[in-house]
Amino acid sequence: RDRNRYTARKLPFPALFDAARESLEGQRSDYKFDSYDLVYVIAPQVKPTGTKGVAWVGAKGAMCNGCETISDKFKIMVAVHELGHNLGLLHASSTSLEYGNPFDWMGNYPDVLGLNYGLGYVLSLGWLSGSSIYTVTDQSLPGL
Repeated sequence: RDRNRYTARKLPFPALFDAARESLEGQRSDYKFDSYDLVYVIAPQVKPTGTKGVAWVGAKGAMCNGCETISDKFKIMVAVHELGHNLGLLHASSTSLEYGNPFDWMGNYPDVLGLNYGLGYVLSLGWLSGSSIYTVTDQSLPGL
């Protein structure tokens, strides 16, 4: 989501991210957030408590809100999901649910069953070429 959306709703995430950046850069001159392609901040739990991860779509900046309260599996899920937003990906949805694809990292924990971004996202990121995709039809599989 756009950073301004969180600021306009008076949610703490942009301020927490900015405070982490300012604190780190103030203590270590060799750590400049602008020198990195991606930055992931882990902050202690603050309200709203139902939100674990926040990221800016298509831009640098992501954080975990209260990673100390969740399992290692969930920590990985949150980090990979938020990285997907930084890469420009939206939620993997269905027609009735924003997080409706359980086979995609951009779906919603704890229901994510897959260990990758969906094929459409992989193609849009240029991680796989269209020539790597084969269309299977009844005619191409005799005997089925």
